[in-house]
Amino acid sequence: MLYHYGMIPSKTIFTKIHSSDNIVTHSLTGYNEFIIDHREGLSLNKGYFVELFQYNGWANRRVWDCAMKTSEEDYLKENDFSVGSIYKQLFHYLSVERWWIGFLATGEANFMSKDDQEIYKDRAKLRQLWDETNSRNMAYIQSLTDEELQRKVSVPWWDDAESKITVSQALTQVANHSTDHRAQTMAVLHMLGYDGIEQDFLAYLGYT
Repeated sequence: MLYHYGMIPSKTIFTKIHSSDNIVTHSLTGYNEFIIDHREGLSLNKGYFVELFQYNGWANRRVWDCAMKTSEEDYLKENDFSVGSIYKQLFHYLSVERWWIGFLATGEANFMSKDDQEIYKDRAKLRQLWDETNSRNMAYIQSLTDEELQRKVSVPWWDDAESKITVSQALTQVANHSTDHRAQTMAVLHMLGYDGIEQDFLAYLGYT
């Protein structure tokens, strides 16, 4: 099912969520009940994603500041949490950002290889690739149009050819996936005795 059910305070005002054909509302004990068809995508504009990915790059740089302070042994040290070492965390979500943005921009599904995993164990090389990736990401984000944000895409290995999401949904997935793995990286750093960072969006805005 691609439908989402939820409840919101009845006094909340929405300027636009989805077309009236795709949302049902009625008052229920002081709340509005609503159903959204996620196949319609997200009503978000280019400006939103520019700021979201500027925040994403800011937060990634802060995580790297922490990672660069670790010893080589701790940087590569394996653990049984999520994808493993600090290095593997950084390589993993870099790979995901590169794949998704590259796929959205070109339609090509290019994955980083096992050889890449060895080459980029070198922290300086991986850090440089992160900077290049952030620049490439922002170039695509800056090119977005309303039409591009609503364009439907399907991941090549999805079985159901009709399973498509919009570019805006894909970009939201990318940003949230990176937030998840930054938090996981912070957890590994903490377990190894290193200080972490604040990655809240409000911190990016300068309010905390």
